[in-house]
Amino acid sequence: MHKNLSSKCKNLLVLYPYPMGNFIYQLYEIDKLSDYYNVIIYDISNLVSPGFSKFKGAHKLNNENLIELNGWFNTYRGLIKIIKENNLLILYELRNEKLGEFILRLIIKKYKKKYNIKLFSYVGGAIPEDEYKKLTNNILNKIINYIKIVSSIEEIILIIRRNIIKAICRIVKLDFDFILCGGDVWKKRYHAFGKKTQIVDAHSHDFSKYLSSIQKNINNEIECLNNAIFLDSGSPMFLGDYAHTKTKPLFTKEKWYPALCKFFEICEEKLNVKIQIAGHYKTEHDSHPNYFNGNEVLYGKTNKLIKNSKFVIALTSTAISYAVAHRKPIVFIYNNELKKEFRTINLIKSMANSIGSLMINIDDELDGYDYLKILNVNMKLYQQYENLYLTCNRNADINADIINNLI
Repeated sequence: MHKNLSSKCKNLLVLYPYPMGNFIYQLYEIDKLSDYYNVIIYDISNLVSPGFSKFKGAHKLNNENLIELNGWFNTYRGLIKIIKENNLLILYELRNEKLGEFILRLIIKKYKKKYNIKLFSYVGGAIPEDEYKKLTNNILNKIINYIKIVSSIEEIILIIRRNIIKAICRIVKLDFDFILCGGDVWKKRYHAFGKKTQIVDAHSHDFSKYLSSIQKNINNEIECLNNAIFLDSGSPMFLGDYAHTKTKPLFTKEKWYPALCKFFEICEEKLNVKIQIAGHYKTEHDSHPNYFNGNEVLYGKTNKLIKNSKFVIALTSTAISYAVAHRKPIVFIYNNELKKEFRTINLIKSMANSIGSLMINIDDELDGYDYLKILNVNMKLYQQYENLYLTCNRNADINADIINNLI
């Protein structure tokens, strides 16, 4: 099914706001896309997300097509050069939080028609923000809760500044040729995006990776079912998104990890499992850190780990997509600190309610709990979640093939 590289869009430029590590490279199916296009990746994380740019050590991508750019001038010059080669396909995933991105949008818009630029992006993989915000329907409570979590005047200024920059960037409207939607909710949301935009039935990144894995493993490996997988949130040991937004972490290392380790111990005893940690791609944990009770941390194997697991432990990770796809039980956890933060706790509630999973406060007394309830799976709700948020068609090609067939 491979198209010849002489097809209309010969070059594919990836504009991504964070470090393009091995995890993201695999998630975006760059290897597969390289079968169809000459892929060029612009790493502009030093310009648009310096808080994340330091996470390049253990997970750094070594690829000749990755170009790390440290100045806006070089970025603009390189972009114009590749645009003028004609027939360029751009994966635009920027978040529009830096003024320089306004110029990027301006350049793309100016040359789009003249040089036959095709523009696409992805949506899907999680519950949209307004879906879980419905759980807090009192506007006054929302305002009060939001004020509580703002840690300083500096943070308020940063929030205002970021929103102003987003508004400025949106002055330059980009006409996307394709938006690949993973799930009916996302498809409905972007249906009216613009007359020039084709809304494409596709998958979330995680679900497409899941489909790719089952295509490759025709004989399917035997499931071990003696492990449980914790989906690492990154925080609070690593700042994660807080490093980028410069906001105060919602929960602390001192309170989170002791309670988490106690929960691990009880699960291992009651359910006869060994817990492994699926490391978050924005972290650099040691292989057996004390704050995870010495449990093993593994990177880049989340899909396989979940497939061979008995159940999954999560906070709000989009990687629950793998658990839903494999129909694995999920238990959502939080603590007293997160319970006070309305956005996070409502997102956890929304995810748990959507698939009929349990929520457990790991600060509560846990000994008398019926842990066998964790192993229940509501197949009907799992299927519904999959259709709404993860894929428009389980039987469709993986995302890379869908993109190739569009051009």
